[in-house]
Amino acid sequence: MSPVVPLQDPHAPVDQLGRTMHDLRISVMDRCNFRCPYCMPKDTFGEGYRFLGAAERLSFPEITRLAALFVALGVRKLRLTGGEPLLRAGLPELVGDLAALPNVTDVALTTNGVLLARHAEELKAQGLARVTVSLDALDPAVFHAMSGGFGTPGEILDGIEAAIAAGLAAWAGAWLGAPLLPGRLTDVAALAGAITLGTLAYGMVVWIFRRALPLGKFAQ
Repeated sequence: MSPVVPLQDPHAPVDQLGRTMHDLRISVMDRCNFRCPYCMPKDTFGEGYRFLGAAERLSFPEITRLAALFVALGVRKLRLTGGEPLLRAGLPELVGDLAALPNVTDVALTTNGVLLARHAEELKAQGLARVTVSLDALDPAVFHAMSGGFGTPGEILDGIEAAIAAGLAAWAGAWLGAPLLPGRLTDVAALAGAITLGTLAYGMVVWIFRRALPLGKFAQ
């Protein structure tokens, strides 16, 4: 990687409340292997949709250089996202490059978890600290509707367990949207209950969208 040119006015970025921004999210892949109706619905992202080609995405050296510039401005925590970031070939290599940047204290990953089991150990070895996994339902039928027909709850749970076994801090995240769909509160409550009761040995966050989303056939 070429050296980072010092910024002429290296002031730390702040949010609208004047708080210093220490966290940076980096999307490494626009593609996903799910078609969740609240994120990448099939009607929009079908077979004919044009995603970025490999040559159009930022390379790992470019991402690392960009991250280094933000670190020079005060960023300390980096989170890799997508699309589905584990679809990006060689992702553990990028994790290692980012974790090696001076002053970076945390590298995390947001994923749907389907590919996590096969990569968890290498990601941990390269310096990944935390992983947040989307797990919208335990019921296979509900999960199938939420994912657009891809993956299974078992695959996600296996990925989370592999992450924990590798030494990663793991969280499950569930989407709870508006308008509320029949059974969603019950299903998310069951998932939260399983975690609270220790059936699932990790924490949970719930993402709540207050505005109505175009759920299409999913709402039926």
